[in-house]
Amino acid sequence: MCPPYTAMTEYQHAVLSPDKRILVFETVQQAHDVPFGSYFEIHCRWKLETNDENSSAIDIKVGAHFKKWCVMQGKIKAGAVDEYKKEVGLMLEAAHERIKSHTSSETDNPVSSPSVTQDIS
Repeated sequence: MCPPYTAMTEYQHAVLSPDKRILVFETVQQAHDVPFGSYFEIHCRWKLETNDENSSAIDIKVGAHFKKWCVMQGKIKAGAVDEYKKEVGLMLEAAHERIKSHTSSETDNPVSSPSVTQDIS
């Protein structure tokens, strides 16, 4: 139903807490070349929080915001969230590999795998 690639407009906003322990990164994406593309936006929120010197947590939320009602809302939302889950999985895997290669050259302590939950909604 949709092309594999499409033109997108993305707005980004980032906020760093005064103590520099929490970073919140938000995006709003608008698809241009898809059916009903003007009816919805994809909103994403990444919250990165430092727990201690060697530990941090990432909370990622995504959802579809509809500006107009359409009969395809359920399918569009499910497809958008599914696609974002795949992309986030790839990004977290790449980040984990980067962290593992960076820290293994500095110390002999093994790096634990990231704890990823299916809390993308």
